[in-house]
Amino acid sequence: MGALFSFYALKNGLFAKKIISISSVCEFKYATYRAASFVNLKYKTINALYSKLEKIFRSKTIWTDFSADNKIDDVGSKIIIIHDRFDDYVDYSQSKKINDAVKDSKMISTEGLGHFKILSEDSVVKHILIEINDSDIKDRLSLMFSGN
Repeated sequence: MGALFSFYALKNGLFAKKIISISSVCEFKYATYRAASFVNLKYKTINALYSKLEKIFRSKTIWTDFSADNKIDDVGSKIIIIHDRFDDYVDYSQSKKINDAVKDSKMISTEGLGHFKILSEDSVVKHILIEINDSDIKDRLSLMFSGN
């Protein structure tokens, strides 16, 4: 759910020059459903969870408010999305929705890496490093790791 809250922060004042989103969930309700189904909650219990979350946040619009594709088109960040077409944990369509919602985003699709292997695949890591090296982020990272 890291991407959901990263995009929520962008929509609410945080600025990031660049976001690299890997195997990301777009819809808060989808994320909630997937998490609940991983622990084998019954559909009736999942619906009760939805109601409880709406009460906690005092809103029935949390499902769109917290979704990554809601009001994200003008945040001013470069968005790079990487997702495997055959991810069996987070459906590929979730990243596609983010990509469709963000003007000038860049979607990179892989095949055969799934949800976890994508994080250690050399070609994906190299692409991420190229994106980082293509910005002033590398300067800030080198300062952080040099102890200055």
